Amino acid sequence: MPITTVKRPYEMLVRWKDGVLAGAHVGFEVTTSEDGAVLSTTPLPVMAVDIGQGVGFPLADILEQVQVDAITGKDAADAKCAVAEADCARHLATIKTLEEKVAELEALVASATTA
Repeated sequence: MPITTVKRPYEMLVRWKDGVLAGAHVGFEVTTSEDGAVLSTTPLPVMAVDIGQGVGFPLADILEQVQVDAITGKDAADAKCAVAEADCARHLATIKTLEEKVAELEALVASATTA
């Protein structure tokens, strides 16, 4: 009558903050069986999952590679977003400067036509 113990993922919690992946935790359970009959199932404390920051339980040990790539791809997407936001800020600053120049020129034209 062999007794076996198996540890496997039980649940996973993923959090977003303002639409951005912010963290994840995984909970495992340990199941003990004898001749195929379950004797006990015990949930273990949850632990952080590494979502590309080098800290926590290896995500690849839980998910298939395609899912891992999708989640860790967030870092690349975040970097592209930061570049786009910086470009946008530069363009807005240029637009503001041009609007100020237009206002100055309009004032010059207005003063020249009234003189």
